[in-house]
Amino acid sequence: MKKSIQIFFAASCLLGSQAFAAVSTTSSNQQQNTATSQTTKAPITSNNQVTGPRSLQPGDPQLEQWVKEVVPLANEYVKLLDRGGYADSWNYGSNFFKHELSQKGWVRTLNLARGRLGNVTSRTLQDVKDVQNPPGAPKGMYMIVLYNTSFEKAANSGETVIFIRDGGQWKIFFYQVN
Repeated sequence: MKKSIQIFFAASCLLGSQAFAAVSTTSSNQQQNTATSQTTKAPITSNNQVTGPRSLQPGDPQLEQWVKEVVPLANEYVKLLDRGGYADSWNYGSNFFKHELSQKGWVRTLNLARGRLGNVTSRTLQDVKDVQNPPGAPKGMYMIVLYNTSFEKAANSGETVIFIRDGGQWKIFFYQVN
């Protein structure tokens, strides 16, 4: 499997509002993996239902702390992308991210993904989700930050920034323009 497909598959396992299904190719056969994720609105509210593989419940101080850590990081990251800092943005990547995708490949991917959209005209935080040990992705704790983003040439788009806990720090696992 190509590296970009592996990253896309792993990231697709983390996305979805309540549940998702993804298909992975292993040798010559296919196997279906299903996982769930819980949506946690920012700020976290106490009435969220837990439907996915989580280690923390809404209202848990650790989860609240992680939300406080990743939202500013995500804001910083998307602003770096807005300035065209594509090569620098690769340095924010997790070990998995850097191993699977070269800096040159990342810059090429972002040029294709964002270059045709024009400048950001608006961006608001839509949602923050946490997922633990999703199938098809490296084991660990993930935080998913979703934005409602409009670009000059693509109004009502969105962005997804996925972080993984890597060496005690939150690092980029995946970025996508929706």
